[in-house]
Amino acid sequence: MAFPSIPSIPSIPSIPSIPKSISKSIKYFIFGIFILNIKSLPLVYNLRYLPMTSKLLIKKYTNYKKKNKDLFKAFERSHFVFVDDLDTNFHLNNGSYNKHLDWARAEYVMLQFPEAARIPNFTVAASGVSMYFKKEIPRFSTFKIQTKILTWNEKWIFLIHRFITESKNNSDNTNNNKNINVHAVGISKLVFKEKSKTIIPEQFFDKFGFKCETEELKIKREEIRKKGWKFIEGLFEFEKLIDYCEDKDRDEDDYLENEKVISKL
Repeated sequence: MAFPSIPSIPSIPSIPSIPKSISKSIKYFIFGIFILNIKSLPLVYNLRYLPMTSKLLIKKYTNYKKKNKDLFKAFERSHFVFVDDLDTNFHLNNGSYNKHLDWARAEYVMLQFPEAARIPNFTVAASGVSMYFKKEIPRFSTFKIQTKILTWNEKWIFLIHRFITESKNNSDNTNNNKNINVHAVGISKLVFKEKSKTIIPEQFFDKFGFKCETEELKIKREEIRKKGWKFIEGLFEFEKLIDYCEDKDRDEDDYLENEKVISKL
């Protein structure tokens, strides 16, 4: 019995090999893109919190409460303006200021209030951030963020963040004196909570090692608080814009008129 012939399978064309020189160039290109955007890679933002968290496990930080603590102590951290921090003008972009403030706020709370930061039910909620720019921070430069408490009321705590660079004072031959250049100032509005319940700042300070032992210290602290409060009073007026934008019952003509005014600015 004769079997039908099986048609021959056409041969698969071979894939041309990539020359080694081109393959090597592609690898270098991909590696270069990887390095230039390393700060923006997945999980890098979260991983930058690890050094701050690890400090809480170091004995000198957990025993910090045994030292004379200063409520108005400034914490400082250096940062570098890399490629993925730049905007079209090749300086630190506006979004990166807020991104770096996230780390500054976290580090401040962890190091200034280490005992509170280790409580499972303790949380810090940011209600707002205001940024004010003075001059650019150039590409590939190192800058510092200085964070300290500015003021507070019965609910809110306000932190002030200074974005600074340092330059050598050529008139000083000792090399100890440096010029401080302020590039921007940020204000963070925070609330501290325990089990979703707001902690009154003064009670919070007393609980975690910042209780004023004398009447003189209380008066001095209150003077500093009032001085700082003068700078942020206007922020509460500004926040009324949120209510205005959410007010669905306001007069439509009034809304349209305000839109016209805004568009002319």
